[in-house]
Amino acid sequence: MKALKKTEAKKISTVSQWIEAGGLATGWSPLTQVVTKESAKAIAIEGSRWNACATDRYRCLIWLPKSQLVAIEDDFYDQKIEGQNYLAPQWLLSAKQNEGFEFEAA
Repeated sequence: MKALKKTEAKKISTVSQWIEAGGLATGWSPLTQVVTKESAKAIAIEGSRWNACATDRYRCLIWLPKSQLVAIEDDFYDQKIEGQNYLAPQWLLSAKQNEGFEFEAA
């Protein structure tokens, strides 16, 4: 299965549609963290990062641009995530991990 382009992913509005389209094989991942802050152009979720010396890990906010995300409704899982749910392209999550951020489960 090929990855969905952003225009194709924008047509997905629920978690069940994402699963029907192929789930993780689409190249998009659901954000399982609660959105803690929001601006006009980005959302922030809690995560962690190592300091410059890689000796201490500290909690931080991971900012993701809304222009790269797709808002979806959770109609599939029993344990609902508070607030708005989003799909993020896997390349964006991978880029954030390469910057040293670690996503933490909700």
